[in-house]
Amino acid sequence: MDKTSNQMVEAEVEMAAMTPQEREEARRKAKMLEMLQKLRITPDMDLPPLEFLFNMLGKPCFPRGEVVTVTGKPKSGKTFFLSLLMTACTADKDVIGIRRAADSTPLKCLWYDTEQCRQSTREIIADRIRPMATDGQGCFQDEMYDIFNSRSLDFSARMELLERAVDHCRPDLVVVDGICDLIRDINDGSTVKDVVENLMKTAQAYDCCIVCAIHQNKGAEDRNPRGWIGTELNNKSFEVYACELLKPEIIFAVEQVFSRRYRMDQLLYFVVDDDGMPHHSDGPVTTADNASGKKSYPHMNDAYVNWTDGEMTVDIRSLFYDVLKNGPLFYTPLQQKAMEVLGCKETGYWNNLFLQAKNQRVIINTRDRNGKSVWTLPPKATPAVELDLMPTDEAPPY
Repeated sequence: MDKTSNQMVEAEVEMAAMTPQEREEARRKAKMLEMLQKLRITPDMDLPPLEFLFNMLGKPCFPRGEVVTVTGKPKSGKTFFLSLLMTACTADKDVIGIRRAADSTPLKCLWYDTEQCRQSTREIIADRIRPMATDGQGCFQDEMYDIFNSRSLDFSARMELLERAVDHCRPDLVVVDGICDLIRDINDGSTVKDVVENLMKTAQAYDCCIVCAIHQNKGAEDRNPRGWIGTELNNKSFEVYACELLKPEIIFAVEQVFSRRYRMDQLLYFVVDDDGMPHHSDGPVTTADNASGKKSYPHMNDAYVNWTDGEMTVDIRSLFYDVLKNGPLFYTPLQQKAMEVLGCKETGYWNNLFLQAKNQRVIINTRDRNGKSVWTLPPKATPAVELDLMPTDEAPPY
């Protein structure tokens, strides 16, 4: 008798000697061990690589089997950005910096709109997504889009219907605009946890990417998504994107604020024409005063401002040193503190300063102990002179 057979006989003898309650407990533990074995991950396990649906600004993004979050203030361009993603599902071209990862294979898209009226939902698919996807060439692939408007329903029915829609339509991309309408109370921790876990399980079970749109908090400088559900989505999402309307230029900006894999160092910019169609745009630039022909600048803290022949520049090294000297910061606290220290309220000008600081390596992107993206000062350079010759009032190295 081999070893396995001996173990089976011993187990049967053990079971025979147990009480009914002990046998039931033993069976329960055996099932748990069997489940654990199925969940085991080993270094040599043969698993397929992550598959990303799109490339955005040259980086893979929106993976299958994961949840992604898109945040922003009201009217900050969230639905515009989502419509770009939906257009890219079938368009055989670059859509304002977004392109399908597999150009030859159109993606099936399910859009579950909970916020807008039925007319607005229809207008977006008919008057924005369809023209962008075809661009006068070929026919629009209606069969690749399943669009549902559930605003008229009670929240209690929306989640179950979403799951049924995914099961029936089998999409590659699921867009939920907006996720807060699937629950009664966005601060009910128990309900929030159930909804987010259901979304994660659904994404994995149907091998699709579920994109959840959610508003940010109402405060002008608070870019965190609303409520407990926003916190839970931030923690569980594979990627998080923030949409912002930059004034006075009226340019929409999309920033990837978190990713578990590919970090985007650029922002996606677009403008919207009078017909409601988005178009690629460069980042915001300093405006000119038409009357005088001189450039106009927002009011800022004079301690960080230099003037030369009527041109203003910001000492970004001093600014970011003062902001980050006590340690790394996430992007949102970095922006809030820098704008407060600088005394600047125009987010468009902040974006220019941030890009300058990043490109000149005044600040660098790294990860904290939890693997989350943070911004910090670069390592200090080795002094080029003897320490005893360094002036005592020397500015700190950046």
